[in-house]
Amino acid sequence: MRSLFVSRREGLTLLELLVIIGLIVILAAILLPGLANDKPRNRFTCPNHLKQLGIICKMYAGEHTSAGLCPRIHGDETFGSASGAPGCKFIEDDFDYAPDMRAIYPEYLSDPLILVCPKAFGLRENHRSEWRGLSAAIGQIEDDGSGRCKYRGLITNADSSYIYFGWVVDKVEDTDPYLSDADASTLSLSSGGPAQIVALINYLQTGRGSPNPAKAYDEDIEVPKYLPPGSDLKNVGNGPAGDTLYRIREGVERLLTTETLNSPGAARRAQAKIPVLFDRTDHDPLAAPKRDQRVNVLYLDGHVEAVGGTGKFPVSKNFAGMTLALPPPHETP
Repeated sequence: MRSLFVSRREGLTLLELLVIIGLIVILAAILLPGLANDKPRNRFTCPNHLKQLGIICKMYAGEHTSAGLCPRIHGDETFGSASGAPGCKFIEDDFDYAPDMRAIYPEYLSDPLILVCPKAFGLRENHRSEWRGLSAAIGQIEDDGSGRCKYRGLITNADSSYIYFGWVVDKVEDTDPYLSDADASTLSLSSGGPAQIVALINYLQTGRGSPNPAKAYDEDIEVPKYLPPGSDLKNVGNGPAGDTLYRIREGVERLLTTETLNSPGAARRAQAKIPVLFDRTDHDPLAAPKRDQRVNVLYLDGHVEAVGGTGKFPVSKNFAGMTLALPPPHETP
């Protein structure tokens, strides 16, 4: 007896499958060229590089320290001056205001040219073919042909485009405590500026002379110890009445306010006020951005803002053009 139910055919015939594959190929041919053309416009720009560096800092903080610390400041090179690296070339042995390259390259920073802001070198942002030869600009060490270089591949000029302190700076506007050039000279520093930055730079030069600079650069700073002798400045640290500069870390915004940041939105708004990295468009490795410049700033929440003409840090009057070069190391107080 014939069944009352007609069985359904399962699957596709070969002809139907070929038709579907053909349609996919046609759509791919139409869409992919457009996507490829869009890619350079989004990728090779100064703000985008800052965002990528911010992601790298967060990845490092999430995986490497229980306290959620972002990388410490790079500081000096492992080998000291260039004379300590015989057989090497492209060495820049000044103090680096950058995330510690030994901690993030190449594990997190797979492409070192992210450290380059195109406009700092007069390059067109969307034309990476012009970027050849920039290994020397970021101080990526190569052997000089002698075969003696032990530090090949290390990056020694990571702050050629961007400045990174590694600590929260939140009292750096023109209304915040300020130290003059004369005040700074008592600390053997080249120029005055926001008291918080002057104390930070004094701490950095002190750390250079300590037995373990790497450890010093990974700790919070007791600001009063690094102000000029006899200074009566108070509350120069983070927060409304703080004496401590905190290392940049996940959740640091909660240490800067007496308010309770219970909601994710409140925490993000607080993070959006904390600068992490900013570009130096004058390509001067020893100075802060100038006041008349437009500077891209990466904030802790991950957004990048172009700051300029507003007197806002890092183009505030008291910080703009401040000399960041460190004097020789001295003893820990």
